[in-house]
Amino acid sequence: MVDLDAEEPRSIIEPQRPIDFFSEPFRSAKKLLKKIRGASRKTYLETAAVVESLAEAHPNLSEEELIAWLCSEGRLSYREAVGHARFRSHMSGFTEQVDKLDLNVDVVQHLLVADKATQAECLLRLAQGDTIDYPAINDIYKRNRAAARSEESLANAARSAAMRQAADRCRVRLERGAAELVAMFVKLQAKHAVIYENDSDENGESGWFETQYDLEDKKYLEAVIGIQEAAATVLRHLEALFGSEHADRADILEIALKDDFQASVALSWHALVDLSAGRFAGYDIEPWSDDPRRLRQCIEFLAGSESGAVPLRTKRKVKLPVLPSKSLRMIDIAAGIGGTVLGLESAGFHPVAAYEFSLSARKLMDENYPAVSRPQMDPLVGRYQFAPFTGKNIGLVTSGTSLKHFSLEPRAGRLDPSYDNFGHAVNAIRTVSPSAFFFEVDPRINNQENSKFRRHVETIIEELGYDIRWSLIAVSRIGLPQIDPRLVMVGMRDGRIRDLEIPVMIEPVTRTVVDAIGDLVSSHIIGDDKDSKLRLDWVESWKAACADKLAPMIVNWTPHAPASDEWANIFKIDIGKYTSSRPTSEEIADPAFRLRLTSAMLARIQGIPDEWSVTGANGEWHRDLIETAVPPVLAKLVGFAIFSALTGEKIDIQKSMSEPLRQPPPPVKKVWFGNRYAGRRWSVEVPEDWSPRNGLRSFRYISDEAAQIADWRATWKGEDDHPLDAATSTYGN
Repeated sequence: MVDLDAEEPRSIIEPQRPIDFFSEPFRSAKKLLKKIRGASRKTYLETAAVVESLAEAHPNLSEEELIAWLCSEGRLSYREAVGHARFRSHMSGFTEQVDKLDLNVDVVQHLLVADKATQAECLLRLAQGDTIDYPAINDIYKRNRAAARSEESLANAARSAAMRQAADRCRVRLERGAAELVAMFVKLQAKHAVIYENDSDENGESGWFETQYDLEDKKYLEAVIGIQEAAATVLRHLEALFGSEHADRADILEIALKDDFQASVALSWHALVDLSAGRFAGYDIEPWSDDPRRLRQCIEFLAGSESGAVPLRTKRKVKLPVLPSKSLRMIDIAAGIGGTVLGLESAGFHPVAAYEFSLSARKLMDENYPAVSRPQMDPLVGRYQFAPFTGKNIGLVTSGTSLKHFSLEPRAGRLDPSYDNFGHAVNAIRTVSPSAFFFEVDPRINNQENSKFRRHVETIIEELGYDIRWSLIAVSRIGLPQIDPRLVMVGMRDGRIRDLEIPVMIEPVTRTVVDAIGDLVSSHIIGDDKDSKLRLDWVESWKAACADKLAPMIVNWTPHAPASDEWANIFKIDIGKYTSSRPTSEEIADPAFRLRLTSAMLARIQGIPDEWSVTGANGEWHRDLIETAVPPVLAKLVGFAIFSALTGEKIDIQKSMSEPLRQPPPPVKKVWFGNRYAGRRWSVEVPEDWSPRNGLRSFRYISDEAAQIADWRATWKGEDDHPLDAATSTYGN
């Protein structure tokens, strides 16, 4: 049995330069080895088919009996017998994929003992062009196994491990005392809380409720004293275990970023000090209390019913962040309408310049992203236009439009730099020397007639000190309603390309054409004529025909390609023409009627959000700007991979790709602070989820940790200025 937990030594021998790997001996050897590997794989699959037929003919035959027969009568080794027996139960449904993806037999053997999630991810990675070998399978297996454990179970495991280091007897007393204290909280609320309805407040707002406690009631005061005494006892148990010196409240979130347990203990110590001194009222210890001291959560943590006392958002060790914690600098050499800028910003890259030749595109960038510098691309200047960024620590060079027209020389008579994007890309890399670069490339570069140009570009870039990786990204799995994969070229310096791992979406985010533009088509066809049966019927018929369909290649890539017929025959769309006018009833009644897309529909198919403007002030728009735009979600996915390879920071890709590219401002709630006897009362507005006010809710990302710490420190800034009264609580509803 193959042990996926075992480490396999792996040495990487760098060839001595110069070696021409494209010479005839290497090409011939590559073809021969591929042929031999194919024959080996064919033999393996044929043997697997024979074994499967035996198992089907004898359904009562156990796996052990089958393996024994294969060894004794079939003359297979034990490892081969086990592999073929398990192939039937584990991977018989993937026979076609094993053959198509050019897998070697050794990789298949390792996949056989992997779990289903690891098998699925490996096959997806192979489909997008990644190399899968034993170490890669092992890494994926270990990551999936770790990810299978829930956040809560990891947090509880960490808490239990830390608690076991203390004396068991003190731990039991601490937990038991804390549980009794929680029960006293519940009893206080059940017996002494009174909810009052207020007719109106000082602002004239009515219909709201407030919980009140009779602070003069003798039984209430006795219950409060009982809580004080119980809290003092629990405090002694806690100090016996963890000491009596703990960080100030203002510093606790910084501690939580490194050690949740230590931060929770410190916050709980402060809570017990306040409780034992009587600095609380009934509403401060209710489950829904807005008291920032988190009194009840702290005691529940000590009792073992909560895995932590600090806000859950600080649990960095058990929960990967959805957004990067910092930004790297990037420049865009052909921004277009800014799709790459939009996607990469949410992946941790801040644009310092977005070059663009088109005046229309620059006007749209002025509207969509006024904060970024937008120098005009000058095709006559060449490489020198990028000189201001030489030595400026640029993390990434990219292009907002795809690279096409396979030449490094400008086309005669054409000043549009999109006809020389490859040349500008090479010039930018040579001049700026970024840590990495990323470009989407016309997939026809993989055609045989363009192989010489591709090798030429690779040689030039490699001589500049970069390693290159080509990847086919299945964009249909990241929310783009397109069936064809996108080809991307990524390059990195200093051997970092080995750390690059383009994510695959095991749980894909899928959108069909109807999901993407269905509402726009309905509005465009029906409009205000909601009673028109002709228009309603056409829309319903169109939605039914396209319900589960993904869009074919956008025609701009390949004019006169069969994709045009697919658009017309399956989607009833004339992809070669666009419109901003509604069709007439006479046009719709014609059986040959084909819908023409609007700018908004084309933008949706490209994954550009509605709030990102693609039309000018007068409604004019240029189809090429949208058709050649790099989809923002593609830029975001590849950007995450590059960011992680450059910084070592891991991101929750699955969750992040489900998040919108632009996040709206959060709803806020009002938290009241006050001294009931002094008559002072003030309020603070905070997000309902206590998340930072900044971040990607605007475009410029601010460190999540830094924003949380700033909010937390602001809450406790006045604690020393307004000392808590020993007899009453300073915190209220």
